Amino acid sequence: MNKIIITIIFFASAVLAFSQEEADLDLTTKCGTSRFNEHQRHPKVNQILTNENNSLNTSNFYISPSKKFKINYYMSGVDAVEDVDLNQNGVPDYIDSVAYYFDYVDSIEVGVLGNVSPSPDDGFNGGPEYDILVFDLGNDDYASYGLCSPNGPVLPPKIFPRNYSFITIDNNYSPLDRKPRPDGTTSQTYTTTGIMGLKVTAAHEYFHAVQFMYGGSQNDIGSINEMTSVYMENRCFPESRDYLQYVRDMFRNFKKYPFGDGDPNVGYAYGIYYHYITSKFGEEIIKRQLQLAELGLYKFDALDSSLRKHNSSLTETWDEFLTWVYYTGSRAIEGKYFKDAAIFPDIKFTFTDEIRKNENFEISGQLLPYEIRPLRYTIGKDNIFETPDTLDFIISNTDFVATQRQLMELSDFRLVYPDLSHSYKKLCDEYYLITSSRSFTDTSFCHPGYITEEIAPGTEQRALPEV
Repeated sequence: MNKIIITIIFFASAVLAFSQEEADLDLTTKCGTSRFNEHQRHPKVNQILTNENNSLNTSNFYISPSKKFKINYYMSGVDAVEDVDLNQNGVPDYIDSVAYYFDYVDSIEVGVLGNVSPSPDDGFNGGPEYDILVFDLGNDDYASYGLCSPNGPVLPPKIFPRNYSFITIDNNYSPLDRKPRPDGTTSQTYTTTGIMGLKVTAAHEYFHAVQFMYGGSQNDIGSINEMTSVYMENRCFPESRDYLQYVRDMFRNFKKYPFGDGDPNVGYAYGIYYHYITSKFGEEIIKRQLQLAELGLYKFDALDSSLRKHNSSLTETWDEFLTWVYYTGSRAIEGKYFKDAAIFPDIKFTFTDEIRKNENFEISGQLLPYEIRPLRYTIGKDNIFETPDTLDFIISNTDFVATQRQLMELSDFRLVYPDLSHSYKKLCDEYYLITSSRSFTDTSFCHPGYITEEIAPGTEQRALPEV
């Protein structure tokens, strides 16, 4: 059944919306995994691959302490790592860090979470170790934090292809790295730089390697894979904040991020959805989703089925997720919802308007599958001693069938307040009505405004709640 979810929140006073003006975020910089594959590799990777793609032509390598990773790197030229070796073990300190953090990420994503290990591989590059390729990845048209490249099938074949892989990362994550822009200028490549850039990339790209071991469909693989890989950054390194740049971009432009779209660029912002569902159902839900994809379910079906094991569904969790999204920024409540909610921006409302008390409003529009649409109405008061009230609506289309089929079809909605027929639900002193070409569900919150009491001069003034 297709649904429209309506989350309605009634607040006593207007809350500032996130208004920071920024250039559109370049989503292609985050991860090159979805941009390249076995048949269309990163140009520099193509130059380094030799012997019919069976080895990497780099000048140096180092085996990680766990023996699971082979770090391939350069000591000269534009791709060189910095020649600093403070512990005097004969290995550049940056490469020591690469080895350490990939070992650590493996201990979490495979060891703790119990996922299939990408190591050992199929003997690529002359050994069983999983290969990490290090070069300058931040200063050309293909710049990104990193990429995971499929490299040969995992046998026996299953319904969807499974692949061994190797990972490419930057040689320093320098704040000086610059990416060319279409207008001929350049912009800083990395928002998160230095060792923290390395850490979030290791967690992100290695989970892509895990995903390749399970396999999955190609029509919707991008967004879900990016969501879970972004989630793993903060899971492995709770101090990391790289994911906030995508949350910030989404919170000021929800139309750009319909959750039901399989485009990988949509997925970066929704790592927070996995923060939400793992807090409710545990991290096993991600492993179960991968296992269902390996059995032949499309990724959104696998997500929904893994939730149904917990007597829930994508649509049911989406209802509560909208409330989590709302209680962020200045509305964050300590100890509830997202752990970083207080440092999220406030959501930017797609539409705002003001009406007087006893006036009515009507608004209609269209939504893509699982698109979030925040709307705001301020209700003025006739008495100067009363503060205005604010109605905040968060509306979302939950057309799961369209999401399954990856059909980005619009659905209509119409919202009326107050509803004189009293045919739907009461919110504070009035009723509201929502109609749609699809079915829908809603939740609402009422927070009374305040009356300022007029008292004699020289007496302390105080605000009393309405009753």
